[in-house]
Amino acid sequence: MDLDDDKKDRELKISNSCLYISSSFWNLEIGAVLEDKDGGINFFDYVIRDKYSHRFYVIMQLKTGDKDRLEEISLLSIQSKNVGAHKCYVLSKKEFTKKEKNLADLLLIDKIKSIIYDGQEMIILEDVNIKSAYDNIKSKRRDNSKHHRRDKSKILIDILSLTSQEEGAGITKILYRCNLNYKAALSFIGEMKTNNLIDIFENEFKQKRYKITRQGLKTLEELNRIYKYLNTD
Repeated sequence: MDLDDDKKDRELKISNSCLYISSSFWNLEIGAVLEDKDGGINFFDYVIRDKYSHRFYVIMQLKTGDKDRLEEISLLSIQSKNVGAHKCYVLSKKEFTKKEKNLADLLLIDKIKSIIYDGQEMIILEDVNIKSAYDNIKSKRRDNSKHHRRDKSKILIDILSLTSQEEGAGITKILYRCNLNYKAALSFIGEMKTNNLIDIFENEFKQKRYKITRQGLKTLEELNRIYKYLNTD
């Protein structure tokens, strides 16, 4: 086998919506947790690592209800960039809707329905009542109200926008701007701090303030673009 043939065999292939992986060239990790360069924690259902280079690919399986699947795809795009993945894939046993396909294409995410590892189909969990990598992040402090789930992306955008001001933002401004109670606001802030989207500091009056990070700025730009798309008929 010459070098060109070897390089060709090492490339991941998709056929009939199935992703083919050979253990001769790739390692497959299930339920992986990756840390980005800013220390944020990112969950993925599968990570595929090239045995002969630093390349790796990430996969997220869609398992939530129809209303959250678009947000899952958006989150995958953001997280894959955070960790420096070479490419990302979204997996679903259920058929992708037209809007899901359009969003995945817009974000350059390949859509698959199965993983074939050394000729054997991986057992893929059904799309119901199973937590995905998305749920590991989104459900940690999730309020049970439908309104909260539906508007979470907009709340994240509002908090990041407020904290992008030169003086940052205090908890009172966040409460009023985002129409949150104190407990819910602290949940959002805690999650965003864990993912290195905001920092906490004290101003000259010893008041606690929240300030967007460099990673937060990139996430805000991405969320604004995605949110605009999701709300365009």
